[in-house]
Amino acid sequence: MFDTLTETTEAADVSADMREQRILECERIIGQLRAIQAQELSVLDGQQVATGDGARTLVEWTAARFDLSRTTASDLVLVARSEHQDINSALAEGDISFDRATNTLRLANSGYEDALERTAGYDIGGLKRLRVTREPLSGGEEEDIYQHRSLALQPRLDESAYTGWLTMAGPDAKTVETALMRRAEQLRRELPDGTVLSRGQLLHDSLVDMATDDLNTTNPGTDSPGTVLTVFVDQAPITSERAGSGQAAGEHQAPVVQLDNGIRIGPNALQQLICGGASVELDADTQPLGIGRASKTIPPRLKRWVMHRDQGVCSISGCDSTYRLEAHHIIPWYLSGRTDADNLATLCWFHHHVAIHRHGFQIDLDSPPLARRFHRKPPIHGPP
Repeated sequence: MFDTLTETTEAADVSADMREQRILECERIIGQLRAIQAQELSVLDGQQVATGDGARTLVEWTAARFDLSRTTASDLVLVARSEHQDINSALAEGDISFDRATNTLRLANSGYEDALERTAGYDIGGLKRLRVTREPLSGGEEEDIYQHRSLALQPRLDESAYTGWLTMAGPDAKTVETALMRRAEQLRRELPDGTVLSRGQLLHDSLVDMATDDLNTTNPGTDSPGTVLTVFVDQAPITSERAGSGQAAGEHQAPVVQLDNGIRIGPNALQQLICGGASVELDADTQPLGIGRASKTIPPRLKRWVMHRDQGVCSISGCDSTYRLEAHHIIPWYLSGRTDADNLATLCWFHHHVAIHRHGFQIDLDSPPLARRFHRKPPIHGPP
């Protein structure tokens, strides 16, 4: 059979099924050869060859002596020292692969009875998951996990986006995940075009929402600001000479927008700040301007009236969410939209912040006040 397997398979008449069978046969032979290696290693282990050669462990000696990875060496030693003859015999006879044998042995060593028979329907991944759930976590391992807990946020050079890494102990991670998913249940999961947010996007939005609630200490659960930001917008025309390649000569780009701490933001984020009630004032010389929350906010009495008019729910057709209701300028006030009832709509947090300010939808002006619809808007270039 081995000679047959080593014959060339370049012939065009060899079917895909035949090639698959050849691969399976090779895997069976590999398992049988590993079983032979394990048997020989068991004898050498009894003779304490590794100790005689000055190695600390049989795994260390096996890896060094036979040019194997520590993982493969550990698996061979596991089979060599196995007391589960049914698993060893199945490997030697070619009934199971070497990977299945080693994972089944580890499961059997954890006290799982009749492991070979009871796991016949598992794939290798399922075997590993079953094995891990049966391995006890020592106090030392638990302490090590806790000591290495961390949360890191790595910004880009301009701080326009961050990448994060998180290491957590299992119980803490489950607590955080449960809290985030519970918050996510309060958010709409489908965009107006039918797109469903991914799990990662839902967790992201939930975390931002919870952090916003924490900052809004004066009135948690509303859009009242817990912090005040100043935004500087450089309105000077940006031509191709300033912006670089990829643009026609003399063509204008969007203005450069920065927070007072130097973080650069895009037009979507700028619109979100403005929509929240920030005032924009631009001097005659079009110099950098300051945006604060000192004026042009939606008066509380007007906001309450708009929400009463919209029956205390999100005014988007088909949405009955009452979560974090906010008043939204249908026509942005920087585009001559007025801060009055006719230009305000009650929106839930998801439709306001995710659908409009992050995914580029805008309210159809022709849709009814209590059944508003969306349509796509052109690319945003910020206030003129």
